[in-house]
Amino acid sequence: MKKYIEFICIVLIIHTMLSGCASSGKNFKYQNRNLIELHKTTVDEAVQYLGKPSSKEFKSTKDGDFEILKYVYAYATPSGASARVFFLEFKNGKLNGKIYNSGFKEDITEFNFENFKKIKIDVSNKEDVIKFLGAPSGKAICPSTFFSDKCKDATEIWSWIHTKTSEGYDTKTMKSKTLTISFDSIGSVINIDASKEEDN
Repeated sequence: MKKYIEFICIVLIIHTMLSGCASSGKNFKYQNRNLIELHKTTVDEAVQYLGKPSSKEFKSTKDGDFEILKYVYAYATPSGASARVFFLEFKNGKLNGKIYNSGFKEDITEFNFENFKKIKIDVSNKEDVIKFLGAPSGKAICPSTFFSDKCKDATEIWSWIHTKTSEGYDTKTMKSKTLTISFDSIGSVINIDASKEEDN
């Protein structure tokens, strides 16, 4: 879950927005996010679809060499602040993982968090998960630096993440909920990890 913590904390860049309307990062071509496909999309294709990333990162592990593109955009007004973030992980030149989160209404990554309770380990499969939760906003093939702590026994990880718009500039009111579901080689659910920040 370390990658999730980093992912959610990015919204704290909004702290730099103290008055008036302000933005941080570049509003990338998020409308093309569904063109980004596991095992198919290359780094060059991702940049073609989305534009230049906010940053790049390279990681070498026992599982190989990974390249990570990070797209980050945030916008704030006196009525609230939202963030849009897209992380892409490439291995051997092809997309290996992706995580998307948006609090903007046009592409909000909202999902029914409580429905994860309807999913049963060693019983439910990918079709069941889609039925109860809808399409995930993130996916990764194991091994993945995004979910290194989840990939020990899994072959694929799906994720859902949503960070709601803040109340004015107060980012402490931005509450997040995350869900990761791990699958084995035949598509059965083998692990569920759910986390939700409650409103005070």
